[in-house]
Amino acid sequence: MNENVVTVEAMKQIEQQWAKPKDMASMMALYADGAMFDNIGTQPLVGKDAIQAHYEDMEEEGEVATVENREAVVMGNWGYTSGTWKVEKPSGHVDEGAYLNVIKLVDGEPKLFRQIFEVAERS
Repeated sequence: MNENVVTVEAMKQIEQQWAKPKDMASMMALYADGAMFDNIGTQPLVGKDAIQAHYEDMEEEGEVATVENREAVVMGNWGYTSGTWKVEKPSGHVDEGAYLNVIKLVDGEPKLFRQIFEVAERS
């Protein structure tokens, strides 16, 4: 692999590891320093610590998330994936919507740099 180019395969691998992480440490290793998680309509989370706290809250509440990739596009040392997501809560409530993951090379490794989530429906 050219270490100056993000590949579709690498982006899809990151997305799979993010959607079904082995543990919190392995998931957070996917993020670039200074990454941002933006759930439209709420205050963006900036940095790995803030993003990790969000995921720990989801895990503690027993929420189960799934994603379906619809597109992966490479733009040199940047790329993005997009698709739909769903979070099922123990109460039976379901949130779902669309997402965009921006991935960039950091020291030759693809990392999640920006994540944008839109809530389409809350039940």
